[in-house]
Amino acid sequence: MEAEFKIKREKIELLPDGVNTEVFTPWVGSRLTREVLGIPRNKKVVVYLGTLHSYYGTDLLLKAIRYIIQKTDEVYFLICGGPNVERYRKMAEELEITKFVVFTGRINYERSPEYLKLADIAVAPKLGGTEANGKLVIYMACGLPVVCFDTEVNRRVLGEFGVYAKLGSYISLAEKMLELLNDRSLRESLGVNLRKRVVSEFSINQTIGKLLEIYNTICRL
Repeated sequence: MEAEFKIKREKIELLPDGVNTEVFTPWVGSRLTREVLGIPRNKKVVVYLGTLHSYYGTDLLLKAIRYIIQKTDEVYFLICGGPNVERYRKMAEELEITKFVVFTGRINYERSPEYLKLADIAVAPKLGGTEANGKLVIYMACGLPVVCFDTEVNRRVLGEFGVYAKLGSYISLAEKMLELLNDRSLRESLGVNLRKRVVSEFSINQTIGKLLEIYNTICRL
């Protein structure tokens, strides 16, 4: 028979995702350009960074891209990550969106700020409503406005500065991206406020400080 452990709620401390806001910044230096990746300079760019899988919303993202390019051809999508790259390249072909999408495959974590710097907005279509969504703090640190699904976790991280689509709807996801792409002042305002929010609430230094406080408390018991 397995033992059952019960811990009082007041003894539980939750540590949020943290990001190094000195490494992930809007001002990172880089030789990487849109032209290197085959993206025209005059296009707006939407970036996705992370796992390519249906659970993480990749299928919905590609369907949203098809919806968007039926409205405008002034946008490109930079999709960074893996696995399943070939599967999604094939899906992009079937959806006839390949000339609007760049798949980079896996990239080094340390170089991800260089790719994020190329974008105007970021998207995080993960469907899980209770799990952490670590890419959000990375986007925020790089000063990118974020479109994501309306979940408790996403609202906890982005607060009033997130752009929220109806959970599971690629059409809603597409429309929210279009709204943001068409409003430069909103993009800039959200990016600035998200950068401030991540520095004040989700920097890795704060996470480490909180963890040390917990250890110090335990050691004194």
